[in-house]
Amino acid sequence: LVEMVNRVKTCLKYRPIYTPTTTTTTNAAGQQQQQPYYAEVMMIEEAIATVIRLLAGALAMGGEGEEGREGGGLDREVLVENGLVGVILALLRQEGGQADGSIPPMDAAAAAAAAAATAREGRKAQLIRVLGNLCHRCRSAQDEVRREEGGLALVLNHCNVDSSNPFLREWALFCVRNLCEDNGENQRVVGERHVQGAVQTSMLKEVGLEARLVERGGEG
Repeated sequence: LVEMVNRVKTCLKYRPIYTPTTTTTTNAAGQQQQQPYYAEVMMIEEAIATVIRLLAGALAMGGEGEEGREGGGLDREVLVENGLVGVILALLRQEGGQADGSIPPMDAAAAAAAAAATAREGRKAQLIRVLGNLCHRCRSAQDEVRREEGGLALVLNHCNVDSSNPFLREWALFCVRNLCEDNGENQRVVGERHVQGAVQTSMLKEVGLEARLVERGGEG
């Protein structure tokens, strides 16, 4: 598993480097058109997706064990020491997650890699799942998320519904629970968060709805 983490680090390092080629596609009108095809980006996305799935499965296996170690013998402390927390948070940020609540468009390279869309499907939910299981009764993982700039806020920002990431909200709530279990400092940081406003998403605009905050007990 440590080798898997190191491989993802390598993928992240070389992710911006790609050589574009073109592929012919047919649009809705039946016309053929040339589109950029980033083979290297697709390969990297597939590799990252595979590693995430393996990590998710490994961390989900095993029963109760000593702090930082699953019952099956998986030492999560070693994974934390080798930078898994930082890798997960970096991947979440690259998927568009921000600590301030905004969801910016993906970078140009990722947006152009249409062939990699399948590999990215459900990635945020998988990443949050891995992080939540990593932090289960593992104090070093809990503290590392807090020490990473905007780490706790980034996790909290994923407590919402995302049609391309089934159960994202549920996994995020599970992750917050594990981050705060028996960790007073994380509880304090989360407790100090305050509602700043309602986010008007493009989906709400399309159906003619407006998000707004109301006083408790008021009409909404």
